[in-house]
Amino acid sequence: MVRGTGRNTLSLIDMAIEIREREQKAGKFDQCWCVFDKDSFDDDNFDNAVAKAEAQGFRVAYSNEAFELWYLLHFSYCDARLARQALCDKLDEALGAKYDKAAAHYEALLPLQAAALRNARKLMSTYIDVLKPHERSPGTTVHELVEELNKNVAW
Repeated sequence: MVRGTGRNTLSLIDMAIEIREREQKAGKFDQCWCVFDKDSFDDDNFDNAVAKAEAQGFRVAYSNEAFELWYLLHFSYCDARLARQALCDKLDEALGAKYDKAAAHYEALLPLQAAALRNARKLMSTYIDVLKPHERSPGTTVHELVEELNKNVAW
């Protein structure tokens, strides 16, 4: 089950807790993931959301600063701290067309997924464990969710 809420980070975690409590009784899933960006959210808000989710047993797939970093990692390694618009500009270049946030990108990016996984792992390995999530910028843990999903895909 996937639920998009358009909520801020902490209220997203609160909603995920409610959904899990309601749906777990029916045995509908065995993992809970929260997916969100740092965006312009306060550093403490972002860090607290990650910590609260993990304390609840959720896995977290975040992008700092924006999800577009995950997309860009399909095309090349990027360790520059870029705002969303700069990431979108780089995606325009990589895609050879104007990046549209609302468009479906899965099919186009799937052949490049191995590179994105490799680039994300490399990027995150540059950070020491004591850093808070907001300090891991640029950074993304979306690759962890993708790797988990790939375990259940028959290629």
